[in-house]
Amino acid sequence: MPKFFISYKTGKVDENGEEYKDHKFVYEELIPFLDKNNFEYWIDTDGLRGGDIWNDEIDSAIEQAPAVLVIISKRSMQSQFVAYEWCYALFHNVTVIPIIILENEVNGKNVYKIHNKLNDRQICRFTELEYYQWNMLREGMEKALREYSYPASHFTKSVTNALEDAYSPDERIRSRAVKVIAIQIPRPQSISALIRLCE
Repeated sequence: MPKFFISYKTGKVDENGEEYKDHKFVYEELIPFLDKNNFEYWIDTDGLRGGDIWNDEIDSAIEQAPAVLVIISKRSMQSQFVAYEWCYALFHNVTVIPIIILENEVNGKNVYKIHNKLNDRQICRFTELEYYQWNMLREGMEKALREYSYPASHFTKSVTNALEDAYSPDERIRSRAVKVIAIQIPRPQSISALIRLCE
């Protein structure tokens, strides 16, 4: 199953030793929710190993993600790395799901600004009616999975060849190609690939 990319501002505690709320939300609420609902995810603390070229790893993880979950807080909206991640996702037509954990307005005044490209999407606001927000998040992630198709770079050579052979005038070659696609491309991506072949 493809992995959702978690974009958040790293750093666990502030200068007073208090845990940042966005870090606490990711590790104590979001990850348990993803595990409970059998969603796979990519997060920097698990996805990067010593010696990795982290920018390449992050780019690849975003390109292969069905969606990027952007944790919105004052800290994250000031982070150039978080901005890079959701911008890179949009550039590559990867779904972006914004998640607010700290309200950006207090007494009618902006505490921090949310970029218009994030603000024009349906935002999951965990500042109100949390049970409703979890449902909205789950539905958004399920929709992203249904619409997801693996990038071409993810396919093995045999699958790439099969996608070409599926258009062969020879029925036996087409039949063999369809079997390769059905076996080697994980569902539901194999189904969407086969549907495209029938169009």
